[in-house]
Amino acid sequence: MNSELDRLAYGVLFPALGRPKLPNWVGPRIEAGLGGFVIFGKDIVDGDQFQRLAAELHGLRDHVLLSIDEEGGDVTRLENHGGFSMPGNRALGELDDLELTRQAAFQIGLSLVEAGID
Repeated sequence: MNSELDRLAYGVLFPALGRPKLPNWVGPRIEAGLGGFVIFGKDIVDGDQFQRLAAELHGLRDHVLLSIDEEGGDVTRLENHGGFSMPGNRALGELDDLELTRQAAFQIGLSLVEAGID
């Protein structure tokens, strides 16, 4: 049985998935309390595949969290897989338009929700 420290440690660990299909080691780690995963570009083949993968991960247990580095500009994992292009931080900073920056962040957030990212 896991100790309280193990349970707490698992709850904040977010390893990389490392592939576009669910690895065999995921189920036991989720049962042990693993908090979620960081998704990288190599985990995404196309939008449909990723939505299936996200649904499968979320189906393992309530509150399995999926995270991804999606900033807009050059830092995008979803643009080529059903997402869309947004200006990056530097471009938004140079424009110095707070409302445009809010709207860009909002649109990125909507695309993340649609893709199954928490």
